[in-house]
Amino acid sequence: KPNITEKMILENQIEIVPLSYFRGRTFDNAVCIVDEFQNLTSEQLAMCIGRLGKNSTMMFCGDPDQVDLRWDRESAVANMEKLRKSQYVYFAELTENHRHPALKEVLELLYK
Repeated sequence: KPNITEKMILENQIEIVPLSYFRGRTFDNAVCIVDEFQNLTSEQLAMCIGRLGKNSTMMFCGDPDQVDLRWDRESAVANMEKLRKSQYVYFAELTENHRHPALKEVLELLYK
């Protein structure tokens, strides 16, 4: 018996779309979650936003401290501050560790 997520995928209620397949698409009546957005370039961020259709919401999730791009300034994170002025954009920031309790101590020891 498939779990609820597998069932929703089989019924086309959930679709996992790699970034390379965003072009040429419009996401209408959808909730789009773009994960690891800190590794999008500014151009990729604009392309993603441009896919947003009617009655849809797009959420960008990522950690600005974990940019894997060669230059941090290439990251979409660099442009997020500009979007704070928009009436259509909302920000939520996790301020507490939501992973293993040892992380805070270990990371502080590594990066002190």
